[in-house]
Amino acid sequence: MKALLPKQSIDPEFLRWSLQSQYSHLLSQVSTAGHGTKKLDSDRLREVPIPVPSLPMQKEFAARVSEIRAMQAEQATSRRRLDDLFQSMLHGAFQGDL
Repeated sequence: MKALLPKQSIDPEFLRWSLQSQYSHLLSQVSTAGHGTKKLDSDRLREVPIPVPSLPMQKEFAARVSEIRAMQAEQATSRRRLDDLFQSMLHGAFQGDL
């Protein structure tokens, strides 16, 4: 298990999304230990390039990502409600209640 502690010049949420954007690359760096578990060597993790814009830009990026994630959650809730309504209407239609 790895823990990353960002320096003061890197916003933790920005770092998270920077790494998330490189998911495929990071996954390709994973190897198998002698006893069969997967591992990501610290040296390989250190070699992953992380762009470091100014701290205000990092914070703005992190805030916008949070807004988008909140919108995605709201849309998922709306989709579930619409699916429930549709299923209810289908049930009513086939029971002759419409």
